[in-house]
Amino acid sequence: MLRYIPEPVPETDEAARQIITNIVLPQYQNKLGRWAVHLKATNEFVGWCGLKCLKENNEIDLGYRFKPSAWGKGYATEAAKATLAYGLDTLLLKKIIAHTH
Repeated sequence: MLRYIPEPVPETDEAARQIITNIVLPQYQNKLGRWAVHLKATNEFVGWCGLKCLKENNEIDLGYRFKPSAWGKGYATEAAKATLAYGLDTLLLKKIIAHTH
């Protein structure tokens, strides 16, 4: 388990495949999902941001994770604003939540 992330890290390739198949990919069928964030100038991957349906509460969650080297540069703010606009203006969601640990 990671310090601020409650989900366990998959211990095998098969466990990772199951998470991708059963949790990650179905989100995209509903026009949701976590999207990669790359720097425009270098195309370096610095993290991800996006929306995910939390079935247990029937809520849409805004989430993001960025590499420490990308912290403090406004990337999370920019990505979160764009993601919220997509959810509220394009998908016409009435409510988007976020959790922190």
